[in-house]
Amino acid sequence: MDKLLICLFAFIGITFNGFSQTVDSLVNIKGYYVTRFLKDEIIYSYNQKIKRINNQSYSIPIDYTSISFFIPLDIDNVAINCSENIAKSMPFANNLNKDSIYYLPVSKQVEKYIKEVFNLNLNLSKGIAIFSATQRISPFYIDTTNDKYLYKCIFVDGEALRAKLLNTEEKRFPLDIDVDFVNRKARFINLFFIVKVNSYSTIIDVEGLKEWVPYCDEE
Repeated sequence: MDKLLICLFAFIGITFNGFSQTVDSLVNIKGYYVTRFLKDEIIYSYNQKIKRINNQSYSIPIDYTSISFFIPLDIDNVAINCSENIAKSMPFANNLNKDSIYYLPVSKQVEKYIKEVFNLNLNLSKGIAIFSATQRISPFYIDTTNDKYLYKCIFVDGEALRAKLLNTEEKRFPLDIDVDFVNRKARFINLFFIVKVNSYSTIIDVEGLKEWVPYCDEE
């Protein structure tokens, strides 16, 4: 499968906290924040709820095998991926040898990363609250050609801080960047920190995906 395309940008050179990098002002960014689940685990959970209603012995899972990642559609009005390729990317997106890493406001840890890279003190509590609430209400989607996984997808239209990081262990370590998730041959890694959400939606229209309805699964 082809790698997600990464565009090249002109950057203004600047250095913070010993990072050799380039930084410019906020850029517009659009894409999908995706959380992938194992379908069998989700079905098991729903079946346990039925047992509970029937006063049968049951066990409700408190956690699921999941991984989250961001698939960009558009950065600074430059197309990165076309929507018809999104579903094809989802089973593999987190395993690609990326030249770019995307940080969304999903935890307070991201504030520490921004402080490390930009020497900025930002409060991302509003964004964290948005994504926490939105994840809970988001429907599940399923790939019409691969039913191993279920997905929760949030379309995000926002603005991001952008930086360019030297691709060395010394520079990656403070940002918890796993070397297995980046292109080891790349000299630099592009970093995008989404710090402002202009709009978002859990109702998406992506070719190859359809909403999965609990208890109405074909199986």
